Amino acid sequence: MHALSLPFSVVSQTIQPDYGYGASGSPPVIPPNSVLKFDVELLDSHPKPKDKWEMNVGEKLEGANAEKERGNEAFKKGGYAEAAAAYREGLDFFSFSENWTDEEREQQKRLELPLRLNLATCCNRLGEFSEAIEQTTKALEMDPESSKGWYRRGVARMAVGQLDEARHDFVQAAKLDPKNVEIRRELEKCKKKIEEVRAKEKSAFGNIFKKVDLYTEKQGVRNVSKCPKVYMDIKVGDNAPKRVVFALYNDTVPKTAENFRALCTGEKGEGKKGKPLCFKNSLFHRVIPGFMMQGGDFTNGDGTGGESIYGPQFNDEKFVDQHTGRGQLSMANCGPNTNSSQFFITFGPAPHLDGKHVVFGEVVEGQDVLDEVEDVETDKSNDRPKQDVQIVDCGEVKC
Repeated sequence: MHALSLPFSVVSQTIQPDYGYGASGSPPVIPPNSVLKFDVELLDSHPKPKDKWEMNVGEKLEGANAEKERGNEAFKKGGYAEAAAAYREGLDFFSFSENWTDEEREQQKRLELPLRLNLATCCNRLGEFSEAIEQTTKALEMDPESSKGWYRRGVARMAVGQLDEARHDFVQAAKLDPKNVEIRRELEKCKKKIEEVRAKEKSAFGNIFKKVDLYTEKQGVRNVSKCPKVYMDIKVGDNAPKRVVFALYNDTVPKTAENFRALCTGEKGEGKKGKPLCFKNSLFHRVIPGFMMQGGDFTNGDGTGGESIYGPQFNDEKFVDQHTGRGQLSMANCGPNTNSSQFFITFGPAPHLDGKHVVFGEVVEGQDVLDEVEDVETDKSNDRPKQDVQIVDCGEVKC
């Protein structure tokens, strides 16, 4: 066989019988033991492309940009799968960028961010929501101020039923781009879905503990209907106050639960700091969307004060319950055994606080108030709400 060599445009190839059809041939066209001869015409040629690991930085950036443009063209035509493939190919150019300079990394970021955001949009259109969440999360690590990142992750999370997380993302997007109608529309849609889910849960499980005595007998299953309850009427800015009702876990942390109950009623009178031992008229001084709202500092109002009914501080009681979801009531502190009157209410799971902060109750009515507070604009330097979030009244719910 003759080797194919340039610059000849036509070459001949000879194939002996042993490498062709052999003694049997291929009747009636090819007789037995035939020697085959072919004329091969070379129509075009090009050098083998470099592997990405062989490219210099400029070539990688150029390749990534070309894939981005190819993806954009496919996206405009509605070819979301083709566009997604191009964006993934573009991102692959950054697989070998460990030794890049700061300037080169900045150029990479300017390309990588839109590649990830555009890929997330394609994934949302294609129903590939897990990858959309992954890509937007990586984009937000690069640029936490990207309203597109928050919005697109919110869309994906809402699609897979992560409604509280989606709501948090939409709130962040709306804060960064308050005039964006599409963001506001999706936020309202998400809020409506959350309300529908809560209504269904309340209808399905609201009376389950009253009807089934079995649950009160099982160790480890709490019957919240039998827990003591307290309320807070919370006012956001100039809006009318709304009520939140808490169930207190006096079955596992009775001392902590009693501290909170008495601070809601104000029955202990004046404390050692000369202030009434009561939450009434105090403020929530710290709000972090997606994390928690913190209050209970009725002495200083800024998170530096507070006082328990037992004195300035009391020890951690037990770390039985965990920070597993929205609406859990937990003690704020400044280290081990420094509980006073400050507390926080979670906006979502906070497992990093388990074993450090005592969970002593949960919201049983008024989740919509948490939604309203979570929407409040805050000072980024200290997370303080820019409009007052005030406990205008509080007390014990009498059965």
